[in-house]
Amino acid sequence: MPSDFLEKTLEDIIFNNRDKIHTRGYSEEWYDNTERQFTLPSGKRIDIFSWEIRDNVFYANVIELKKNTAMRDSFWQGMDYVEELAWHTIESFEDLKIKLIIVGNESYSHLSTAGIYGDNVRVYEYTYEWDGILFSPQEYSIEALYKDLQNRRLVDPSIDFFKKQGFAEKLKKSIPPTTTKE
Repeated sequence: MPSDFLEKTLEDIIFNNRDKIHTRGYSEEWYDNTERQFTLPSGKRIDIFSWEIRDNVFYANVIELKKNTAMRDSFWQGMDYVEELAWHTIESFEDLKIKLIIVGNESYSHLSTAGIYGDNVRVYEYTYEWDGILFSPQEYSIEALYKDLQNRRLVDPSIDFFKKQGFAEKLKKSIPPTTTKE
């Protein structure tokens, strides 16, 4: 990737080519209205925001771009935008369909947490080659989260620390036993 490739460059490429970017691996829908650096009432800015209203349903894509690795904080930053959008629109529409889309040149494995949110969160990795930009959707599901946790358990020394401290057992003991009425 060229050294002068900036997050704004990524934003320019995606925004200016949104009518044909699906041919490069980006498969998300573009709605009737799309803006760059959309300012929320709090003053926070969404990199790219695409939305429309159909049958009193608010559809929106919040696109968070990262020049480098999309980390867990990228996810929470985007979720903050989604929450604010929901807060300001929920009373006005019959339903909200807001999706968070995170794009980075790679994604940190801890983003598997995004799988908890199903299809409402999508993660793409991009590569910038001689023939342009390519997008690769990343699979993050509950199953991927569990697999990631299993894999980290094998290599992460902090897991052994918590195991030695009986962390899970302490949690189990702190939960009162359930009783059933007969």
